[in-house]
Amino acid sequence: MIRSLNGLIPAMLWLLVIASLSLYKLDKLAPQIREQIEARKTAEASP
Repeated sequence: MIRSLNGLIPAMLWLLVIASLSLYKLDKLAPQIREQIEARKTAEASP
């Protein structure tokens, strides 16, 4: 019982990590975030 849980619990946690990372949208949002940062920099530099 304990031996099976010793392998099963980490496997379940890794599946949870993989699922949460697959739903993470930072790669899709990165270009938009960069554009917003550049727009703020140019707005601050040109008063």
